[in-house]
Amino acid sequence: MSEIVLSVDRVSIAFGGVRALSDVSFQARQGEIVGVIGPNGAGKSTLFSVIAGFLRANAGAVTFAGRDLGPLKPDERARIGLVRTWQTPRAFESLTVRENVMAAAIAHGGTMHRADEFVDRLLSETELEGQADDLVTDLPPAFRKRLEIARALARSPRVLLLDEVMAGLTIAEIEALFDLLRRRVAADRLTIILIEHVIRAVRALCERVIVLAGGRIIAEGAAAEVMGSPTVIEAYLGSAEYLKRRDT
Repeated sequence: MSEIVLSVDRVSIAFGGVRALSDVSFQARQGEIVGVIGPNGAGKSTLFSVIAGFLRANAGAVTFAGRDLGPLKPDERARIGLVRTWQTPRAFESLTVRENVMAAAIAHGGTMHRADEFVDRLLSETELEGQADDLVTDLPPAFRKRLEIARALARSPRVLLLDEVMAGLTIAEIEALFDLLRRRVAADRLTIILIEHVIRAVRALCERVIVLAGGRIIAEGAAAEVMGSPTVIEAYLGSAEYLKRRDT
């Protein structure tokens, strides 16, 4: 069985009197794609921010390859291979696509000379070579999403946290992202944990799904089994809305 690379153990966090996460625990193995789903406000992005170090939990622990991440800041976590993306892509608006990916590669410890070929390969894999010299401000949404992924991959992650990277994309664009993610998992044994409302993507990509509602895990297991659960359907935006979105 593959190595456990990420472990979340009884993590809880509150903002004032509101509990955003309560005793959340799960593990992810090397080369696994895990989906995290749930209604808006369930705590999904908060969970990612705790794992990546942007928020500090009130209780519980996160370990990466057996190492307690508690003392580490977000940039330190990224350097050892735990990288996240954001719902709204974050890039240097005044730089070109290539310069953005290069900056991420250099931040990971590379040099301009050594990163050059690596960046070219990433731009090709993410189908951004045609936009390499474009400013970020000139990119349509789908290409901004690709750039967000390229910048994350430039950090050479072992665990990649993807926060709704498929929102707003066409079916063809989603299929292209499917292919990219599957290739990286196969080639690098990359572990991906993705938050996604595109249920079709979750079913197609994820071996395992975790369902959050009200800051708690209410279900975990194989994608088909979990997403057919009446409890999950009821919690996830109501049965009629869920069933309508399930095949999109």
